[in-house]
Amino acid sequence: MALDVAVVGAGPAGLSTAGRLASMGHSVIVIEEDSEIGYPVKCAGIISSDGLRELRGLCGRGLDGVKLEGGEVEVRGRGSIELDIGALGAFAVDRRAIDKCLFEFAASSGAEFALSERALYLAPGSVVTRRSRYAPRVVVDARGAAAYPARERLLHAVQYTCRAPSSGNGQGKVRIVVDKGASREYFLWEVRTGDGELLLGGAGSSPASLEGAVDAMRSRTGCAPYRVVRSPIVVGGFSGPGSGGIFRVGDSAGNAKPLTGGGDVLSVVASGIASRAISEYLSGSLDLEGSHALYGRSWRALYGKEESAQKLLRYLYERMDEGEVWELLMRLKGSGALDRLDAAFDAMGTWLKASLGIELLGRMALRRLRESIGTLRGADLR
Repeated sequence: MALDVAVVGAGPAGLSTAGRLASMGHSVIVIEEDSEIGYPVKCAGIISSDGLRELRGLCGRGLDGVKLEGGEVEVRGRGSIELDIGALGAFAVDRRAIDKCLFEFAASSGAEFALSERALYLAPGSVVTRRSRYAPRVVVDARGAAAYPARERLLHAVQYTCRAPSSGNGQGKVRIVVDKGASREYFLWEVRTGDGELLLGGAGSSPASLEGAVDAMRSRTGCAPYRVVRSPIVVGGFSGPGSGGIFRVGDSAGNAKPLTGGGDVLSVVASGIASRAISEYLSGSLDLEGSHALYGRSWRALYGKEESAQKLLRYLYERMDEGEVWELLMRLKGSGALDRLDAAFDAMGTWLKASLGIELLGRMALRRLRESIGTLRGADLR
């Protein structure tokens, strides 16, 4: 049987790509190593109102979410500040429901599925599993963070899911904890959804430090987890559309925000860009090189500016200690930026410079220089 597309991976990116291409009239099979769509759960499922509309538009049915109204940022040893995040339109959505919603979209569009099949080998025009060998015209690599080519930009993440120990206490609230001892690159989180779930997690490059900090949060809250998920997250940014007959989507392509690592909705939106480019090739309008160029160019036109701003923030954040993070927060609060959390991200560069200031950047650089000189003095230079 002739096969246009083999999608490897049935997460949001793979499912939405499969559904879109199948709805365009192409023959598609989705190859998934797990035995059930939506398991294991790999993220907190916090998305924007725009993202919720995007998903509902594909699924053709309602997808419920709990709106998050309150926020808090704590910096270990410094203090905490309250935030009104209602204007952001952030929702906590059951990640399993997202995957199953997108599965229905793909299946109803005509995509076929091969579950419990681990892809052992991917190459242009070939996908080999333990049971089968597929020869599609196009391979879509949607295997997730583990397939991201820049492995040094993956962080270890862990999340506990519990029933909230006490109802009505901080429901619909997100708490972020900056603890540089646990993670220099990221943060810890606590999400109390309105339906009584408590999500505790964090990410970082040191699994031992991170796991200890998250477990301490679990002990303090009295959380008895019924689900524990450990998985890598991507913070390196867009790695490109792929090459030859292989197209990357989702975390495999770095369709995630470098500052937060969040990628579900961005992956779904980016899959629309990839699907159009792939369809142009399959229909004969473009060759493979032109199809890849269209995908990469369209992605960067939509998200390149935001990604650059987030990479700058991540570069600075990774090099800050708790005192510098706290000072930055205080400057942002004083400038009113924290009262405009629904502002367009394109303005990030402007208010970052105004709030962070040359003075703070200079002190950071001076401290790093002093640390480097101290390291050299203590080194054995013989």
